[in-house]
Amino acid sequence: MSLITNRESIKDWRTTCFVCMTEDDLDEGETLEGLVNPNREEQVNEDGSTTRFISLNPTPWFYDKEDKTKIRKLNGVTFALEQCSMFIGLGEITESNWEEFWTRLRLCEMTIGCFTSDGTDNKRFITPDEVKAHIGLMINISPISRSKFNHKVVRWLREDAKRVLQKTEEVEKS
Repeated sequence: MSLITNRESIKDWRTTCFVCMTEDDLDEGETLEGLVNPNREEQVNEDGSTTRFISLNPTPWFYDKEDKTKIRKLNGVTFALEQCSMFIGLGEITESNWEEFWTRLRLCEMTIGCFTSDGTDNKRFITPDEVKAHIGLMINISPISRSKFNHKVVRWLREDAKRVLQKTEEVEKS
C-alpha cells in the first residue's frame, strides 16, 4: 500500500511543510537546475564495471513556478513525521492527539534512533513544537492502540538486548 498524505489542513502548510530556494539562496557553483535535475555520476567498481547513479535526497527539489525562479522540497521534519507514522500507528495529528503522537515518536526515536538531522551528520530528536506545528497532517496508515504500540516498543528493546547479549557472548568466547 502506498503512503498517501494530506498536508493541506496544516496551518500555513506551504511554509511549514516545504523549504524554498531562489538563485539568491544558492552557494557558489550551485544552480536551481542542478538541484532539480542532479547530474548522473559514474563509479568504477573494483571489477572494472561501472555503476551509474544519481545522488538524491529522499525529498528532491522541484520547480515551484513555471518561470523556474524558485524551487521547493519537502521539509525534513514533515518527511520524517509522515514516514514514522507507520511505526507510531497514528494516521493524523490533531489538537487532541498531538501529545500522544509526539510521545510515541519520542519512544520510537529512543528505541530505534532519530528520524532527522540538524543539516549535518548529527542526528536530532523531533521536538514537541515541531509535531504541534503539523496539526492537521493526515496519513493513510493502519492505526494501532496505545497498548499494541507499547508492546511493539518493548519487543524492539528485548530484541536489541538479545543482540547485545549475543555479541557479548561471542566476544567472551573468542
